[in-house]
Parts: sequence; structure tokens; C-alpha cells
Amino acid sequence: MSLAVALILATTPTASPFVSPFVSQDVALAFDAGAAAPHGIFGGGLTYMVDFPWAVEVGGGLGATGYQAAVTGRWHHLLDAGNNALVLSGGPSVGVLSRSLGTHVPHAEGEDIDEDKLYAVSWFNLGVGWEGRTDFGLFGRAEMGGALRLLENQSGLCRGVDSNPLTNPEAGGCGSMHMPIGPEIARVPLFPYLTFGFGWAFGL
Repeated sequence: MSLAVALILATTPTASPFVSPFVSQDVALAFDAGAAAPHGIFGGGLTYMVDFPWAVEVGGGLGATGYQAAVTGRWHHLLDAGNNALVLSGGPSVGVLSRSLGTHVPHAEGEDIDEDKLYAVSWFNLGVGWEGRTDFGLFGRAEMGGALRLLENQSGLCRGVDSNPLTNPEAGGCGSMHMPIGPEIARVPLFPYLTFGFGWAFGL
């Protein structure tokens, strides 16, 4: 090898090995919108990559069953070049209605409502989805799954009352024309959910 070639090789910078954003960005802040989702209709979450491919997310939001809170474990399987991942998720969530928390508690005319009582419903959620991250931190995600009802005390509210005000003008506090009310959702033992989100991820 000539001296000139040796000098060129010695001064040529070595390319750094590619590190997936899912490895280098261990913290992520997400904003979500969904239908029957663990974080509600609108919500968000904070995810920490404990040890790739395992992560845990703590989040919440607002849905038909009240204020939502969820703890979710996530497992990531990298796709293509490492900027996309198949994600399997699972964990518990809860929805809470209470006048003491400032939420509307659906109830029939004459139904006695305790001002301080918490009307809650809990689920165990399993989902599968996709997440894509850019090298500078912006990410998006989509997920679908199912929720298995665990414990609840919301289903007794508005029982036997038609909540559609078009067919029942006297629905009163049980009325909702656009979506099922919390007690109706609490009566369903198993249902699907769909959620979409975006946010920012970064390394500590």
C-alpha cells in the first residue's frame, strides 16, 4: 500500500453505525385521539423505554366514562431501517365519573346521585399497532385493540332509559345523541378500540 493511499484511509472519517430512534430516544410525549381508547376520546401519555424493546407508558384523558387513566406496557419490533416498529401493548385502564370531580354523571329523572361518589369502570386492554419515529424526534402512531371490562359501578345509571333524545324527548340527564353514554359502555363486557397519536421523542 502506497503512503498516499495510507494517508487517505487514515484521514477519512469512519461512518457512525446507525442507531434506531427507538433506542436513542428513550422518552416520548404523545397526544392521542381515539374511539373507546385507553386514554379516552382525547388524551396523552408519557412513555419511557425501560430496556429496548420494552417500554412503559402512563397516560390519561377524557372519555364518555369520565376522566381516564391507563398504564400500558409496550413491546417494539423494528421494521425496515429501524425508524418504524410493530408495537404490541397491554395494561389496565380506568374511567371515573363524579360530580365532585366536575364531570356530568348521567342519571334518570328522580335517580338519587351521591355528590361525592365515584362511578368507575376498569378494563384490561390488549392492542397491536404501528409507530414511526424520525431521527430528530417527531413520531406518529396508530393502534387498534380490545378492552375487557373488569370492575365497574357505572352500569346501574340510566338503566332501562333510551338515551337518544330524538326517540325519547324525556331522556334528560341520560341523553346523548352523538355517542354512547358512560353507563352504556360499562355494560359491554368486551369491545374494540382505535386510537391515533403523534408527539415528540428524545433521549435523556
